Amino acid sequence: MRQIPSPTAQRGQAAVELLVAAAFVLVPLFILAPLLGKYMDLQSSALQAARYAAFERTVWSASGQRNGAAAAVQSNADIATRTILRYFSIPGQGLSSSGNTLSAYRPNGLWVDQANHALLPKYSAVQVNLGANANTTDPALTTLQSTLGKLPAVGPTLGYGGLFTAQIDAKPNTILYPPPFDTLALDFHAHDTLLTNGWTAVNSAQVVKQVQQSLPPGETSLGSILSGLGAGFPDLSSLQLGHVINDTPAELPTDRYKP
Repeated sequence: MRQIPSPTAQRGQAAVELLVAAAFVLVPLFILAPLLGKYMDLQSSALQAARYAAFERTVWSASGQRNGAAAAVQSNADIATRTILRYFSIPGQGLSSSGNTLSAYRPNGLWVDQANHALLPKYSAVQVNLGANANTTDPALTTLQSTLGKLPAVGPTLGYGGLFTAQIDAKPNTILYPPPFDTLALDFHAHDTLLTNGWTAVNSAQVVKQVQQSLPPGETSLGSILSGLGAGFPDLSSLQLGHVINDTPAELPTDRYKP
């Protein structure tokens, strides 16, 4: 008959097991939990920044050639600067539509390690790359676009820029955590792609520009000719060929919406 060990022989074993588990599992987990939350927040900010930068290109043209002469222009450098300041600097960073500089960057107080060292101490830790993708449309359509591009510019300018991609790369500093967590060397990447062919006007002034481009005679080109013929042909002096109303060009005539 086997003898059952006395309970006193195992006294203290549970406490030792708890100490071992705490030393190798619980304590590192408690230390890494805040850092994991900061990394998740940083990745979320990178994703939002990519979406923001890509969307900005849909409303800001890289040059005045798109959507007519009155297109709103913003360079890639300006968009990149606003993206870094808005999503990676301190919350509530003051911004304007122009004149922003990266010298205004301040590290986010949440993104720090246990020694209170910033994970992104400088704006150079974040790279914002903006660019148009290669045209991946149907070959026949690509040939047609190339042919149309060689024709004289008449009417509103149609943008064939296609897809535009914003790539965000954030590289945090090495963290001061116990080994082996001090060698994580994580990089955060996010990208977003949007179709940026905006064929609509930005404002009423651009509507006028687009409509005038669609009218080959134009009020300016024939103005001098009509004024010269006004003496012999009085009726011609009242003609306004190609004239576009400059005050409210998008307003419908009253007979279109009233009985």
